[in-house]
Amino acid sequence: VTAALSVVGVTGATFLFASQVAGIAFVVLGWTFLRARSEAAARRMFLASILYLPVVMGLMVFDMDDRMTGGESPGRHPVAAATSAPPSLPAAASPLTSQSFPG
Repeated sequence: VTAALSVVGVTGATFLFASQVAGIAFVVLGWTFLRARSEAAARRMFLASILYLPVVMGLMVFDMDDRMTGGESPGRHPVAAATSAPPSLPAAASPLTSQSFPG
């Protein structure tokens, strides 16, 4: 699943490689726990399950480099910069106006 982010151009080769290493390490720890069924293996698996997602998300942020600034990198699709403000509701249609509350 993490490889798909690199394929569609959201992240680059650094994330692709590092996320695959992290995923393989997680699978190896899972296999070790499956075979050993010891308290030490269970603790390692538990720690790995806590650390895996923050590590992968951190790698993703690290590898996004200039995508949010609109810069172009070879082989990647630049993110279009927002040029206008998001649409807003008229005052009468806004759910949090003073007219919404009685009294």
